[in-house]
This record gives sequence, C-alpha cells and structure tokens, in this order.
Amino acid sequence: MVRARVGAKHSGCETLEIVGVAGAGKSTLARTINERFPAVEIADTLHTKALAHWPYVARGIPRAVPLLAKSAALRPAFDWEETKFIVYIAEWPQYLARSGAHASGLVVLDQGPVFALARLLWSGKRVTESRRFRAWMDEMIRAWSLVLDGIVHLVAPDEVLLERINERGQSHEAKGRPTGESLDILLSHEAAYAELLTRFAQLGRPPIYSFDTSALSPAEIAEELAALRAARASMRPEKVRR
Repeated sequence: MVRARVGAKHSGCETLEIVGVAGAGKSTLARTINERFPAVEIADTLHTKALAHWPYVARGIPRAVPLLAKSAALRPAFDWEETKFIVYIAEWPQYLARSGAHASGLVVLDQGPVFALARLLWSGKRVTESRRFRAWMDEMIRAWSLVLDGIVHLVAPDEVLLERINERGQSHEAKGRPTGESLDILLSHEAAYAELLTRFAQLGRPPIYSFDTSALSPAEIAEELAALRAARASMRPEKVRR
C-alpha cells in the first residue's frame, strides 16, 4: 500500500490549500495572495518533465502498485494522469519538507492534495468504492491533515460557475454542454469535495475557511485570510526566551 511520506515541517512555514470546483476562482485567489503579501509562494505540483521531481515518481510508482493493480482488476484502470495524482498525494509532503524555498512564510497549494483526491473520486471509477482505495484515502487525509495549516474552500452559485467556465479560455468538461449536463458534472465535483472536507472536519484539523466568490472579491478574501492568520498567530504560545 502506498503511504504518505510526511516530512518535518519548518516552524515558520504555513501551508494552505485552495479548493473548489471549476470557476470558483482558485487560481485567481492564489495569484492575488502571491501579489499582495510578502513571503508567499505558490508551490510546485508534480511535473514528470521536471527532473527534480523524478525521485518522487520513482519512489511513488512502486508503492502505488497495489492500488493500481486493484484498479486494473475492477476496470477501468487508473490512467497515467490519475497515477500521477496518486504519487503526488503520497510523496509531496516530503517534497514540501525538503524544498528550501518553503522555509518560511506562506506556501499556497493550487490543485493540491484535496483537489487530487477529489479528482480521483469524481472519476467515478469502480476502484474508488473499494475498501483498499478507501483505506488508502483515509490514510492520506490523516497524513495531509498534519501538513496543511488551512483549507480555503471557494464556492459560488451554479449559474455563476457556469458563466465563468464558459467565458474563460481554458477547456473543461462542463464547458459548452447543455446546462443540465454541465450542472451534473459540477454536482459530482462538489460531492467529491464535500466528502473530503467532511473527513477533514471529523479529524478536527486543519481549519477550513469557506468563501463565496460571487459575494467577495479575491482581494477581500485575501485580506480576510491575512486577518485570520494574524489572529491564529496571536493565539499561539510564545517561546520562552532563555
């Protein structure tokens, strides 16, 4: 069974993941946070074209074999993109811990582990209902709950989401479809996120912050997050000076 490789966190670093269905405004908020505040970095995701990422792929693929074999037996099997998500979910805590660039400040994950898990769930493949996959998913959620310092969940009314999806240049499976079909796709994605966020909430960590991007601008959300971070920092016990 592939297990998450959790590395030691730097005491001065906070890790935040932004999640939400397409059109919710994840990338826009990530860019806004990066532009408005110092010591913020948008973390890399797994790229097989990046040589520095291949050690994680090389370690992750063999560990993923039992899960991949289960998916092959149940059909349809996980494809290469989904396999990369499995490796990312299990191996990326080590990457974040070892990356010197993430030694301080705030690290923002756009399409991080919660997204990757949701992506596997909404694939609808039979393996995602198996006990093996569910046990693995629970282990990954527990591991990442110790790595993430917060999850920002962005929402918006369905009509707003569809308008944004159809107007932007990026492709998406819900783009250009009849409204009913598009809404069904968004509903399946929202259900995947809801299941995962419920499991994190049951663990009691990390805190989950929800914002409606039809009511608040990216700048307003960024300011609210800054205030929340400041409030959390003020509640932490100060280290005793010797």
